[in-house]
Amino acid sequence: MKIIVFKNDEIVLEKVFDGESVSLGRASDNDIVLEAPHISRHQVTITFKNGEFLVENRSSVKKLIFEGKGFETLKLKSKESFKISPYEIQLIQKDVITHPLERNDSREESQETLPVGFNDAGSEHTHISETSLMGVLEPVFGSPVSKKQELRSQDVFTIGRASSNILHIEDPQLSRHHAQIVFEHGKFYIEDLVSENGTLVNGTRITKHELHTGDVIKLGDAEFQFKMIDKRFYGVPAPSHYLPPQPYEMVGLRKPQKKSRKVALTALFSLLVLCILYLFLGPEKKEQGPQPASEIHSQGVKFENLAHEEKTKITESITEALRLMNEGDFLGAINILEKIRARVPAYEKSNALLAQAKKFYQERRVEESKQKENLTQALLQAKEGISFEVSTAIQNYRRRQFQEALESIDKALEQDPQGEIAPQEIAQAKELKKIILQEQSRKEEIKNQKEELKKQEAQIKSYMNRGSVRYAQGDYVKAIAYWQKVTNYKEPSFKKYVSQAEKNIKESASHILGSFIMMTQSLDQEFETLFPRGRALAEAPTVDQLSELRRKYVDVHEKVPEVTADLRLQKRKIEEKLEILNKELNAHAQNQYYQSLLFQSQGNMGEAVRVWKEIVTRYDIKSEYVKKAEEKLRKYGK
Repeated sequence: MKIIVFKNDEIVLEKVFDGESVSLGRASDNDIVLEAPHISRHQVTITFKNGEFLVENRSSVKKLIFEGKGFETLKLKSKESFKISPYEIQLIQKDVITHPLERNDSREESQETLPVGFNDAGSEHTHISETSLMGVLEPVFGSPVSKKQELRSQDVFTIGRASSNILHIEDPQLSRHHAQIVFEHGKFYIEDLVSENGTLVNGTRITKHELHTGDVIKLGDAEFQFKMIDKRFYGVPAPSHYLPPQPYEMVGLRKPQKKSRKVALTALFSLLVLCILYLFLGPEKKEQGPQPASEIHSQGVKFENLAHEEKTKITESITEALRLMNEGDFLGAINILEKIRARVPAYEKSNALLAQAKKFYQERRVEESKQKENLTQALLQAKEGISFEVSTAIQNYRRRQFQEALESIDKALEQDPQGEIAPQEIAQAKELKKIILQEQSRKEEIKNQKEELKKQEAQIKSYMNRGSVRYAQGDYVKAIAYWQKVTNYKEPSFKKYVSQAEKNIKESASHILGSFIMMTQSLDQEFETLFPRGRALAEAPTVDQLSELRRKYVDVHEKVPEVTADLRLQKRKIEEKLEILNKELNAHAQNQYYQSLLFQSQGNMGEAVRVWKEIVTRYDIKSEYVKKAEEKLRKYGK
């Protein structure tokens, strides 16, 4: 399929698609991107099937306009078109693609005369170059600047209050250097030079904006309409495939969309009038003798009395006026024709063309006013839709229906993501969305904390039950181990479990401590027997007595669990007894080792080896003399 997009009767896009479906909208992921604030991110889907186009509206605000009525879904034939203000989209079946000037109506090839300034000789097509493009700033009626401004692609067109600007405007609302228009990559851009009061394009304040034909620029009280034209359009050979423009194309009017009888008659009448005007306003012939009386009568005596040079200038001015009308610059044409009328009031050619120019200018002003009104209405509807979604979101938020509120906010943000249509509502929507997301996050965090506390409480109960089972079995140490895990939970809500666990630990520890106290009491009595108070070390106890008592203390020491402070204290007391026994045994080992050294010095190695073996096998302590005896055995033993 082929899709042609028009804006203000000018083609802004012409593209052929191979697929069966094409999407249009403001978002960059569409097949065709339409940049306008009131167009949705995903506005339209076009599908070609069974020889017809199915157009589906995906926007909840704007409708598709066809023959002056709004639709949600359209079925169109090839060459038919629909509107999404300010664009008009024409759909053409791929196998019947024709010249874009044909638009919706079929047109037979004819040999109509081209407008003044065209030459139908030649057949080669000339590509548009950057230097062939020119911008035009046409003053809007009532603007303090009345002269049309031409923008060349090679220059930087500056505007401001300072006299050094190309367009100098004495307006206190303008900065000294207010704005500039530049030509970049085949396009004109207007850029605000950080002015105090700003630069408006189509009613919106801009920083830098790409200009399209029909854009209205406002700087202070000055207001202009921008147009971009191709200078090759005049005075160069026309392409071989060129079709003569229809009357509305010659003078810049919009093509009628509804093929009613009234519209057809109007177009036919306009064509007839322009053909008569062209024949009447043909190039002036050079004077070759007296003119017929009818010619003198039609032109008036005053024009006849003018000098030949002045007649030529007037004819050239009329040609220029007609060129401006073909271009759509009716105000410029009116200014030229008014000057001719002031010089030659009775000249019918210029007066007739002046009347036509004023008529077309007024019609265009009416059409622009309607377009502006439609745009304003569309923006108003879009703003109302956004306000409705934001209000709905606020109501759902107050009802604590967060998901529904977020859906309404997303709808509002989709229609106006940058806040160009309804800045206050969009700012409110963004702030509300931030609040909702924060509350949802807190709610989710609290929910997770509650779930975690439930898991911890279940684990605590499991530890308490396991400890109770072990306690009932008499395994107090294991019971204490489970209950001590409970005491590691510091959450205030678990305080009752921690208190019960500490109580159970204390009770179980008392049972353990009681049994070990009984065992250590009997050992302490043996210890007092071996070491009465006032005796010196290594005097009375034998090695066997010391080793046996030490073995008993070690056995008890290994069994005492360090689960409570009392049990740890009991274990330290046993360690103190063991330290005394180790010193005593070490003293005996020292005496025997010195005796073995005496045997070694006497050359009695058999007796020395015997003593070393006795030290190693008899003493289970790891003292330095036991280690020395082991070294001697490794060196001299057999």
